[in-house]
Amino acid sequence: MATILLVEDQLIFRENLAEALEDHGYAVVRASNGAEAQKCIDTYLIDLFILDVALPGMNGLELLKIMRSRPALRRIPAMFLTAYPRQDVLEEASKMGVGDFLVKSDISLKDLLERIERGLSSGYESSTNNASGSSSKQETTPSRRHFRPALRRWRPQPVRPQIKELFALTAHEPSTRQILSYLMIDPDSTKWLRKILSKGALDPEPIELLVKSVDPQSCLRLLLMRAVVEGAMRSMEPFTDLRRLWNRSLTTALLAEELAPVTAFASPSEAFLAGMCLEVPWVFAIQALETEYGEVKAEAWEEGIPIRQHLAHAFGTDPANLALETLRGLEVPDSVWKAVVDLLGRRGDAQIWEPSVGGRVLDIVSELAHLTEPAWHPCTTVRSIHRDEAKWLRQPEGIPHTLELVHARSVEILGLGALPEALGNSDTRSIPIANTDRKLLLHRAMDVFVPDPFEAVLRSIGEVEVTSRIEDFQDRQDVVRVAVAEPGTRTWDRLVETTRRVVIFHSSLLPRQAKMGPPCRNGIPRDLDEIGTSPSTQGLNSSESIVGFYLNRL
Repeated sequence: MATILLVEDQLIFRENLAEALEDHGYAVVRASNGAEAQKCIDTYLIDLFILDVALPGMNGLELLKIMRSRPALRRIPAMFLTAYPRQDVLEEASKMGVGDFLVKSDISLKDLLERIERGLSSGYESSTNNASGSSSKQETTPSRRHFRPALRRWRPQPVRPQIKELFALTAHEPSTRQILSYLMIDPDSTKWLRKILSKGALDPEPIELLVKSVDPQSCLRLLLMRAVVEGAMRSMEPFTDLRRLWNRSLTTALLAEELAPVTAFASPSEAFLAGMCLEVPWVFAIQALETEYGEVKAEAWEEGIPIRQHLAHAFGTDPANLALETLRGLEVPDSVWKAVVDLLGRRGDAQIWEPSVGGRVLDIVSELAHLTEPAWHPCTTVRSIHRDEAKWLRQPEGIPHTLELVHARSVEILGLGALPEALGNSDTRSIPIANTDRKLLLHRAMDVFVPDPFEAVLRSIGEVEVTSRIEDFQDRQDVVRVAVAEPGTRTWDRLVETTRRVVIFHSSLLPRQAKMGPPCRNGIPRDLDEIGTSPSTQGLNSSESIVGFYLNRL
């Protein structure tokens, strides 16, 4: 399957064209400007460029010049799309070997597809003719699935039409009467709930008595949980990673229910539903990839790329759009799927709109889940929560008590057998930790909210001492020193200039002039043991995605 990089700043035109190309068998990588396009080039193996001329920042011609300056990209075919053709632009494009210059209002899809095929054929012949002595080089193009066929087969969707009525109950606090009214129109849920609440008794009580014996919120919670799991699982036994995902979904849902303010969701039940839906896109991706999932998972591990981002890239899309497409099929309330898309869009380069309060809350509670549930994959991101973020939570000062409550409630639900997909040997780790007596010194800024998920993960792999003073790093040779800082800040400058052998985690890209440690593959040491022993390592050219990767290998 050929991979096309489509660089177009008009969202609707870009998405419509990308979808049309995907329907004809191409994998399409999207970018809205030159900076995003350059990131895509570093991530994907591209077979063809389709570039808009009028882009924000650098234009399409300038972007192509940058691409052509890299030897590996000189022979990749390119074509331009524009709304207003100009002679000087045509001449400049021709000098760079661009044979197709297409006007958006004139080109037909059929003509475009023919030109793409012609361009790909010429690019293939050119690479073949220039491959003397390199024909034995192994092809490294990662396997990709076509998103649209995968959606048709695996799209999460309600298993019964009554589920939409169930989701409607989350708009307010449910009453016993409302729960019983719903059960009257959904006999399958009635049988299941009776079995769960009676703990499998042979002569169970009438459903009315069982529902009255527990609070309506608990009944609705169980029904919502079952509706999401049944809607997302498709004839696949839940192996370890899927069990971890559902376990984290339950934990996140319970945290959202307890901590979401009234401005985030219509009710605690709706917040619970949003938390349960948070991992649905990845459940979809794992199932749709089927036997290819192991390869994609291994690639994420090897390259240090966040597993969520890598799963989305396997379908030629981004996490936010993957969530948008998969959750739309479940028919959950708009506020629920928008909150999930908000969260995933904020964590990547695909922010679709201004994040809602619900998205901010999900972002925080998904991190807090690390305090009770371990990361489900070594390339899962882990970060600290800042105090200004806590303002989006209801009663943040009570989080330690909330964590205990959530853990107890989670154990109770799993004990009922209401979520068998989360049971089994889910405590195993992808990478066993051999040295748990390692000592670490963590520099934590004063504005970090406690309890800190980042510290919690560090404590799972060693003894952690916390300090807010950079000076404390100076003479400590008996510990692995860990800090969280952003390039360009005063803290970053002091860490890089005054200390050695410090692991620095950051979310912003490093500037070109940044001084770091010795070069290594992708800026990542082969083993984190190097960090604690190499006297020349000052920091890591990492991103937010590397945090979970490193912490699970430390």
